[in-house]
Amino acid sequence: MKYPPNSGRAGLIASVGTALFFCGVFSIEGTRAYAQNVPTYIAIPLALLLSLAPVLLAARAMKRAGARNLGQLMRFSFSRVFCFAASLSLAAGALFAAANPLADCARVLHKLVYDGAAYRSILAFVFVPLAVLCVKGLACITRTGLIMAAPLAASVAAALLTAVPGYDTARLFPLPGCEIIDAASFTASYSFAFLPVLILSLVFPQNPGTHSKTAVKAALFALPFITLSLLAVRLSYPAAMLGGISMPLYRMGLVRPGPGFLLRLDKLLIMLWLAGSIISAALLLRCAGELLSDALGVRKGLTAFMLALICIMSVLAEAHGAERTAVIRSYLFIYGALLTLVPTAAASLAALFKRRMA
Repeated sequence: MKYPPNSGRAGLIASVGTALFFCGVFSIEGTRAYAQNVPTYIAIPLALLLSLAPVLLAARAMKRAGARNLGQLMRFSFSRVFCFAASLSLAAGALFAAANPLADCARVLHKLVYDGAAYRSILAFVFVPLAVLCVKGLACITRTGLIMAAPLAASVAAALLTAVPGYDTARLFPLPGCEIIDAASFTASYSFAFLPVLILSLVFPQNPGTHSKTAVKAALFALPFITLSLLAVRLSYPAAMLGGISMPLYRMGLVRPGPGFLLRLDKLLIMLWLAGSIISAALLLRCAGELLSDALGVRKGLTAFMLALICIMSVLAEAHGAERTAVIRSYLFIYGALLTLVPTAAASLAALFKRRMA
């Protein structure tokens, strides 16, 4: 892969930022978050900032080692056997991370929009644009992400404006929301939702020293949208109701009192958000394809990508049902993050240690 040009970097930032937004807003485990009355509009943005720490460490190690991407850093730090194992671990983490946005949107489409359609039929419909983006490669994904950034931002703004008459500031109280220990625990654990996206953005080559800037800009791009969306959700619903609602941002327009110009835009919004989830999953699946190509010695990433895509669609097809989805999500959050965090942190520390010893 070549270095992405300036427009490619902007597209990569937009695509990573889109994926971070979907992880921060649409993948919340509501039962845990709202049962403890956690102020998610504070805790989840803090979790995003916390997840930048290992990414910045890896970016520093890449700059010190002269590595253009995460694969070169691992080859610098590990032997061939350990590099192979780390690549497989990162690829598995990419698959787990890609499952979340697709599972969320497919479940809402099946439950609230196309309740007469089969769940697997909806996934088959999603498969086509997802496959096209991944096969076309990084340039296609990032350009699509850059083009869709403005419509996605406008769709979020429309959702927030639609629900303004239904906002009630009394729902924010009590402001602390929960014990400090509970809030800190939730913040730390939710950083797992962002880690795979940020770490795997380092898989694609960039000019030395620009990886940290890309990650920080993507996080800053997503941060205000995440904060405002979660604040609007909390203003729209009582905390007791939020634990059982799937994708509350989508449903805010349905609880607004009285008619209005923006009323019933929910079907349009969910289609735009489905496009965003496809871009997010395509970016992560392309990461998995590139990593599997390196690990398996495949010259081109198409074979490895198809293997990754078959795996992820199989997981999604079995994710239907509230209880199974909750269990799967807990695995995706924890193991998806650990599969990316452990090899990245180990490679970063090993590279920094080698450079210091040299």
